Amino acid sequence: MISRAKINTIKQTIAVIVMYIICSSPFIVAQLWASWDPDNPFKEGISFVILALLYSLNSCVNPWIYLAFNRELPRFLLRNCMSSKRKYKSTNGEGM
Repeated sequence: MISRAKINTIKQTIAVIVMYIICSSPFIVAQLWASWDPDNPFKEGISFVILALLYSLNSCVNPWIYLAFNRELPRFLLRNCMSSKRKYKSTNGEGM
């Protein structure tokens, strides 16, 4: 009844939402803790930087999720990468 493309889209959407929750939850919890506790250890320093980087990691994970759920893109990228390497070789076999 449901096409393979729709099922793949639903799986990809669920994966994106789960990764957003995993990546953003520690930062949100630390920010809530900081708003209620003035002696919060996560308010500044290296722990805050790590939590902020983890929060922004979600944007870096989304392309990898798309790549994992797409069957044709890895083959396309590999084929184009291999063909671009051949273009840069000179006639005597040495690279430019």
